[in-house]
Amino acid sequence: MEDYTGSDYQYITFAINENPETCRRQQSTLRRWNILKLNVDRFGEVLGRNEDSIARITVGNKQEAEELVAATMEAITHACETMPRKKSHHRKRPTYWWTQEIADLRRECLRLRRAAQRHRHGNEAETIAMEHREAKRELRRAINRSKE
Repeated sequence: MEDYTGSDYQYITFAINENPETCRRQQSTLRRWNILKLNVDRFGEVLGRNEDSIARITVGNKQEAEELVAATMEAITHACETMPRKKSHHRKRPTYWWTQEIADLRRECLRLRRAAQRHRHGNEAETIAMEHREAKRELRRAINRSKE
């Protein structure tokens, strides 16, 4: 804050968001582990090491309950660190000229290219290669039309 405080220090203000949906969404994006690559034995071993520290906490009031929850969450988080993290995929926005027609033409062009590669030395090599060249031309024309 820029308000006058009569001190060498300035106040710091912050807001607490009480909307649980927003908090849950932000937290889920921070930590993402790849559960498919979970080593269950290693996970259980690491979790078991923290079992004693959690068992020592007795719950008699709210503060002790919060300590128990914090210790449990810390133990689970530590155990989860045995898993590799999920890689984030920053998806690019599609280009302005991309259409469903172009996607279909590209799919067909790739199919014909693979067929031409497979039949490179066969009797039908020239025919399939011609079909592939024509599909490439049509794809290029569709892209150019869409960009105009």
